[in-house]
Amino acid sequence: MEKRHQIPIVIDTWEEESLWVDSFDFIFEQADLQGFRTNKKFTNRFVCQHCKNPVFLKATADKNRQYGHNYFFNHHKDAICPWKSDSSTVAEIYAGVQEGRLHLETKRLLANTLKHLEHWQIIDIDKKFIFSADKLNRAKPDIHAQYMGKDVVFEVQLRSESPEVIVKRQEFYKNKGFQLIWLSASKDNIYLDESSGFVKQVHKDIAFCNRGNWFIFDDIRAERSLEKGQLELIAMVWESYLKLGSQSIKYDWNEYEIEYAQLTYENGETFYKDFFAINKAHKDKLRELGQKTLLKNIRKYKVHDWDGFLRAAKSEWPSVDVDSERGWLKALYKIDYKSRELETKLKVLKVVRNYSSQGEQPYQRWSKLENQLASVASFGISKDMNLQVIEKVLLILGYDLTKHLSTKHKSHCRAVHNFFDYESFFPYQLLCLRAIELSPLKDEILSDEKVLKRLNMPSKVPFEEQDTSINGFLEWFASEPILEDVELVHEQVGA
Repeated sequence: MEKRHQIPIVIDTWEEESLWVDSFDFIFEQADLQGFRTNKKFTNRFVCQHCKNPVFLKATADKNRQYGHNYFFNHHKDAICPWKSDSSTVAEIYAGVQEGRLHLETKRLLANTLKHLEHWQIIDIDKKFIFSADKLNRAKPDIHAQYMGKDVVFEVQLRSESPEVIVKRQEFYKNKGFQLIWLSASKDNIYLDESSGFVKQVHKDIAFCNRGNWFIFDDIRAERSLEKGQLELIAMVWESYLKLGSQSIKYDWNEYEIEYAQLTYENGETFYKDFFAINKAHKDKLRELGQKTLLKNIRKYKVHDWDGFLRAAKSEWPSVDVDSERGWLKALYKIDYKSRELETKLKVLKVVRNYSSQGEQPYQRWSKLENQLASVASFGISKDMNLQVIEKVLLILGYDLTKHLSTKHKSHCRAVHNFFDYESFFPYQLLCLRAIELSPLKDEILSDEKVLKRLNMPSKVPFEEQDTSINGFLEWFASEPILEDVELVHEQVGA
């Protein structure tokens, strides 16, 4: 019978969203998954969807999955939840197992090698405890040695171990100032299936506590170490490769034959290559290229909503991390949308100006504009709108349409008269009042005696019969960004 995973859905408390656990190796990169397992800052990030208790990430070997493991969550021991299973964990299964023959042989092989190398001194082989400064914690390394007077401990890790144990041991030796080197006995011991290249989870846990590195020592390395007089190891490194053509990063394990002197020890971690630093440099490069490409091409998509913008962004920048780039993306979306919105308002104004000066000729252009924009609800433009009414609305809002229809000739005040003097404008009287309310020239309009006289006239059309077909257009055209912002927005786009 197939073992049922405890928790199908968890809540990401950082992002306040529910996630299907089965999709974790699709959503997150290998380095992210390792962080969830070993980095203390993620301890309470995920909680069970059902009981809301914190949960922890586990893994089982599965060569059919993307990273060679199937990741799932378990409850902590004392949690009470209907989703909880009583089955033993991998760490519990192995808790009582004695060290195997290979483990013992590897320790002996390393110790015998170090004894013959200059600058190395064996302090202890799996016998004495090392205590913390307060004597409350202790650890017994497989081999404790010194290299040129510097303390180095070796741990031969062949079987599964919980991430908590690995992290705790890293912290212990870091606090002691001892360099910790995790070793595997041979390449045969590290793969779930060597033909697939999938590495055991325990080695992943160790590697991502050491900048993506762990090390191998075997018979060949022992022989070469004695020949060279220098300790030789194989460094297994999780590496990232930048593929500029596809604007993506690829990942894989690689092995390097190295000498101990080539290792770096920093902040409790031992590594040959710093995966996180290299990966960050690659992501920074992709970010630079992605932003440049997106800035160059985003206008061709003419998106009108956030989802559409994200789809366009991913087309131009396939590796974009929306979560980390959200602020920049939001700013670009807003600037791009506003700049195109301003251009649309300028087109509307141009058509109406032509109408004001050329009579019926611009109707064809206005009809084309209606067809283009009728699907954008936020613009309030629909088919067969009354262009005469729109002309008067724009005048009330303070826009100069021609040499004679301008604020200089008080056209914003005279435009109000149309809504009270001509029958075809009567159904738009409420529209006129709203236009006055939104106009930057409101005070001047309301101080005009002729305007006040008309505003005090009784309405010629009942409220329920008022035409609202242009109301949406008015609200959009009078809203931000206003046309005076054109130059500012274009400067922001350039920046």
